[in-house]
Amino acid sequence: MWFKGDFSFTLGQSVIQSNKLMFNVCRWMHAEARRLELPDQALVGGIIIDEMAIQQNLEIAKNGDIIELVGFEDVGEEGEMYSTMRKGHQEKTLGTHILQFMFLGVHGFRFPFAHFVTTNVQAYDLNRLFWEAVTWLKMYGFTARYVSLDGAQTNRTFMNMNIGKSPSTMICENPSPYDPSVVFIMDPSHVIKKLRNNILKSGISKSSTRLLTLPDGSQIQWQMWVHAFEWDMANALQLHRKLTNDHLFPSSQTKMRNQHAEDVLNFEMLNLMSLYRDSLQNPSSLDGAIQILRKS
Repeated sequence: MWFKGDFSFTLGQSVIQSNKLMFNVCRWMHAEARRLELPDQALVGGIIIDEMAIQQNLEIAKNGDIIELVGFEDVGEEGEMYSTMRKGHQEKTLGTHILQFMFLGVHGFRFPFAHFVTTNVQAYDLNRLFWEAVTWLKMYGFTARYVSLDGAQTNRTFMNMNIGKSPSTMICENPSPYDPSVVFIMDPSHVIKKLRNNILKSGISKSSTRLLTLPDGSQIQWQMWVHAFEWDMANALQLHRKLTNDHLFPSSQTKMRNQHAEDVLNFEMLNLMSLYRDSLQNPSSLDGAIQILRKS
């Protein structure tokens, strides 16, 4: 729903009401940008898409003379029609997630302009909603040049629909020939977590599922991070003060923390690993870890 509504180009009282709501949101967004006296180039940016779990609930909301039930899955009339065609019958399902669209300008202007109640949105619904959002933003002077999203399976399928499964570039041509192309960006925090997770699984122990090896033969093992942490804890003054057992031995819950992944791949970790290497009899054994930390 676009702030308690969805939009479609089909005629009908409910659709007209939904369009009116979206117009109001876009006008509010545009008025806020003008109130801040932002230059025209500040209205260029992108759309950040994120879906988060919510507690299932049903509420009664009044919008003018219209009373509606909020909490059912709602990704627009087309999405409801496709769902009916797939299932063979029409039904209302309580939503389990919220899908949010937020505009983030290149100058920092930030405005959440739409949200939808979902039960894990499907890629085809996400694709339709995204390109409609690009059109709505353009109508009010905003230009979406990129989209940023995490690596969930739905998002990856959505990306494949637009740039292909083996893309040579992350740029997608806009369906409208008069509008600029759109760049697909994987959420940097998610990329860092994926990198950490791959290193976390790398090693020669029974629990390891891979052994990362660089072209020069240097190995990257998570045990190197563990040994560096244990060496640092034995020092009178800890070099990397943010590191804890949760960083090196993460549970399924702590694995989700972006900051933990960043802490084990940042400059402080590079400094710690470099000093730890200097204390070893065979310092070249950590060359692979040092190389990856210089990149991360």
